[in-house]
Amino acid sequence: METGSKKIVWIVVAAILIIAAAVYFFYPGKQQINHLPAAKTAINNVQLPEGKIYLTLQSLYPENSPVAFYEFSPTSKKLNKFPIKENSFLTPRFSDDGKKMVFVAERGGAAEIFTADNDGSDIKQITTGADKGYKQTPVFSPDASLIAFTLKPKGPLLPYPENRNIYIVGSDGKEKFIAAGVNPMFSPDGKFLLILKNDGLHSIDLKTNKGRLVIPLSKEIKGSGAMVSMKLFLSRSGELLAWTNMERKQVYIIKISSWEPFQYYFVKTMLDVAAFWPVFSPDAKYLALQEVDWAAPVPKNPRLAIYDLKNFQKQTTYDLNSYEQTAMWITDWQP
Repeated sequence: METGSKKIVWIVVAAILIIAAAVYFFYPGKQQINHLPAAKTAINNVQLPEGKIYLTLQSLYPENSPVAFYEFSPTSKKLNKFPIKENSFLTPRFSDDGKKMVFVAERGGAAEIFTADNDGSDIKQITTGADKGYKQTPVFSPDASLIAFTLKPKGPLLPYPENRNIYIVGSDGKEKFIAAGVNPMFSPDGKFLLILKNDGLHSIDLKTNKGRLVIPLSKEIKGSGAMVSMKLFLSRSGELLAWTNMERKQVYIIKISSWEPFQYYFVKTMLDVAAFWPVFSPDAKYLALQEVDWAAPVPKNPRLAIYDLKNFQKQTTYDLNSYEQTAMWITDWQP
């Protein structure tokens, strides 16, 4: 009888333990409590990419602050003004070896192309001729012997890529017209130039100056959207292309498998991501975006967002609400 009582006690104890375990592991409220701190810890402990991201910003405080060049460290989350003497310093890009930088600066009421050493010293003016228009988005060729840039002609223009012109210029200051379009990007060997037109992305052979459409746009995203809400960035290796589409709140990651002949495929379409300027990290493992909350006619809450391209998860953000959105560019990421 005593042995039977002990068995009953053990059965009751075991039943209580089973019920308690079931409540602990399967009760919905408990799942949420266990789950959220773990997720939060993972975000806080994530390994952020190194290097510096370069931005052009105009502070809202005080009013009428000049446009300036900034560098952002993802690891420390610190945004510092770059030490350069030139005023109204716009859209800096570095050479592939990181020794030189090219940028736009206002000189005598005109926007011209300048170069400098990577610390902002030894500034040299490369272009002249304010009567031609406003020069934008310069970029070095792989060997830094040439600079490609976009020219916005004077006068009122509709926001279409074909209303802008692409030029290349050497250290001698001689400019050569390439084609109508925007957002020039050199191939890794410097033989080709990618430019955005109204119907899509074109590849221009710089030896013959002949071009062809290599990545077409669909009918739904033709028109002014190609000029206003699309920005592109090519990785250092020339193998990955980031292409933002603000109107659709999408970012396309494209793999370029061959430049001659040009071949590509889509790696990923990032959905519900409203962004303008994209920039790859030096190793192309991360993507920085000028991200916003899309609310027509004016986007809200601008921020610098960094995504891990291994899992396409957002790693960190930096609030840019203290800066003017119409004077905001993210243009480079250096080691």
